[in-house]
Amino acid sequence: WKSIVCRFGILHSLITDNGRQFIAQSFEDFLRELGIKHLPTSVEHPQTNGQAEAANKVILRKLKKWLGNAKGQWADELPSVL
Repeated sequence: WKSIVCRFGILHSLITDNGRQFIAQSFEDFLRELGIKHLPTSVEHPQTNGQAEAANKVILRKLKKWLGNAKGQWADELPSVL
C-alpha cells in the first residue's frame, strides 16, 4: 500500500465489488478518512467494472511473465510491475 500511495498518490475514488472485505465498516472508515469515494459494483456482474477488470488482466499477465516459476513472490514484485 505504501509503495503504491508514494508512487501514485491518494486515490480520488475506488471501484470494488461487494466482497466482505470491501463493505466492512472498517474499510469504509479507512476510505472516508483518506477522502476516497467508494464505488461498489455488483458481485454478479464484473463486466460493469470493465476498466478495473481490464487492468487486472494486464497486471496478472505482467506478473506471470515477470515471476516465471517464482509464483509465491507476487506480492513482493507487484510494485515493480505497476
